[in-house]
Amino acid sequence: WLSKLPKQLSIEVWSINLVLGGAIGNVIDRFLEGRVTDFIDFYVGTWHYATFNIADIAITVGAGLLIFSELWLKPRAEKQQAVDSLVENTPTEK
Repeated sequence: WLSKLPKQLSIEVWSINLVLGGAIGNVIDRFLEGRVTDFIDFYVGTWHYATFNIADIAITVGAGLLIFSELWLKPRAEKQQAVDSLVENTPTEK
């Protein structure tokens, strides 16, 4: 099974793994402690943003990467594939 995995994992695979890993981390925390422990307190000056944990960061980064991939990378790849297809199907003069 491992030998059939691609040598370089795609951004989508990394994204989904981050989201799942973070979610599983929060579920384990909830199961063992009865609550999720948030320990990173984020302040900018007197403005308090949020309190979160590493699992929350993984979920957020994974979701952000997935959105980035769908909105930016996928359309570029599809556009390149369309150009390549046109080039291959263009008759050449001999």
